[in-house]
Amino acid sequence: MTDWYYEDKGQQRGPIPESDLALMFANRLLPLETRVWTVKFGNEWRLLDRATAGVGRRP
Repeated sequence: MTDWYYEDKGQQRGPIPESDLALMFANRLLPLETRVWTVKFGNEWRLLDRATAGVGRRP
């Protein structure tokens, strides 16, 4: 299971499991502009809309 972190109002949140991030994303609780990070990104935080391949898609 991969842990994810996300930025909320300038604060780092997490770790949360990928399944929780996918659920938050699917339910539109996170804007597409949210910055997210997981270990496979190295030192780079990415925008949620560019990181969704590993998380799922919005309906």
